[in-house]
Amino acid sequence: MSSLGSRLEAALSLLKQCKNNNLFADIGSDHAFLAIEAVKRGIAKNAIAADINELPLLKGKENAQSMGIEPEFILSDGFDAFDGRDISSAAICGMGGELIAKIVLRSKSAKNAFLVLQPMSAQEDLRK
Repeated sequence: MSSLGSRLEAALSLLKQCKNNNLFADIGSDHAFLAIEAVKRGIAKNAIAADINELPLLKGKENAQSMGIEPEFILSDGFDAFDGRDISSAAICGMGGELIAKIVLRSKSAKNAFLVLQPMSAQEDLRK
């Protein structure tokens, strides 16, 4: 098992099902571990690490630089700052199901992407 932990490893294993994964978006990326590993392992050609807070993105940049990986880092509420881009896949992990549903429903990019969604609560709300 890697240092990602079982929850994020499970998300990565699901992302492997996405064919032609040119651009992966890690929404609410925290320290960008998922974006970094998706590119490092060849699961996605390129990645965007997006977070609503600047400090986790700065830490993510440090993590990426230390591994020689160069995802794009975007300060964004969900997909808002880059919506409309051709995203192949996206993961939204570790948030409440209601928040994940709101993020997905308001996004144009999410409608055509392979999505991996891992809610910490309100799973039934997200399924609806």
